[in-house]
Amino acid sequence: MNRKIFIRISLIIIFWLLFWTSPHNLLFLLNNRSCSFDDIDVCQNPYLTKRTLVYMLCGCAGFGNDINQLLAAFAYSVATKRRFIIDDRLWNYGNFTDHFRLPSGEYYVNVNRFLVIRNDTFNNQTEHLIMTRLNDEMYQFWFAVRFSHSLEMTRPVAQYLWKSISKQTLEFIQQQRIQNLSNYIGIHIRRGDKKIEAREIPLNDYISTLEKLIHNNQMLPNIFVASDDHSVIDKLHQMKPTWKFLNLFNNSYRMKSLGHFQKHFNSLSAEQKFYETNILMTEIQMLIDAKYLVCGVASSICRLVQLLRYQHPSTAISLNRAWHET
Repeated sequence: MNRKIFIRISLIIIFWLLFWTSPHNLLFLLNNRSCSFDDIDVCQNPYLTKRTLVYMLCGCAGFGNDINQLLAAFAYSVATKRRFIIDDRLWNYGNFTDHFRLPSGEYYVNVNRFLVIRNDTFNNQTEHLIMTRLNDEMYQFWFAVRFSHSLEMTRPVAQYLWKSISKQTLEFIQQQRIQNLSNYIGIHIRRGDKKIEAREIPLNDYISTLEKLIHNNQMLPNIFVASDDHSVIDKLHQMKPTWKFLNLFNNSYRMKSLGHFQKHFNSLSAEQKFYETNILMTEIQMLIDAKYLVCGVASSICRLVQLLRYQHPSTAISLNRAWHET
């Protein structure tokens, strides 16, 4: 080949690469990286991962339940080497991008999308899928994600999601969290409408577990309490007046609440929902950072926090049933 022609073709190729991809994307290509649970960035790169999965948040459950099921869909997306996109139009908690920096709103892209069905071959061969728990589609959802509920799959995507927290929410968490607190125990006490599906865990069960942890690990009795019921703080103080119980109720509407009731939450203004969701995410971060976690795994928040923690699984103690995948 003529040298001048070779140089001209080479320049055209370089120009095309620079025009259509960023330096960041070129590094992906040069390093020969591929979509996997060890490299989710590649899965989320639109230049490198063409297959997609749109997950439609149903707005039919609480925050913890919604996020746990979203994580199952995200794990399925990575396992099948797809880019994960969120449709948040029905979400009870506002715009997903108000809290996380994962792509949403791209469901309008003009491509043929098909709902997942109970047929792995069809799902695997389809380039662009839609997944939701709305109405009867819930059964197709559970069929598709049945193999992606393991801790090995959901923990990497959970931690990836949490690292994508929006700048606004991250600043909120830093401002609202309890500062200069370390080597503490975090507990989550769920009340409200949870009693419909699971028994209420008595406060005595929390106290007896805390006593053992404090004694066995020679810890100071610094306890962070995340709860939807403000009255538990006074009760805990009465049971252990020398212990230090900390919480984030502040100006939250939960100061007047004896538990979270989803129907009541759904009636709040968009501004109240945004604030309460950020307070909940701050509580979750405090539980993630705790040396030990005591909660009831029947609660979706307890299961979510266990996924997000980096500590050994034995540092999370469930007071109702053994930990299990969401």
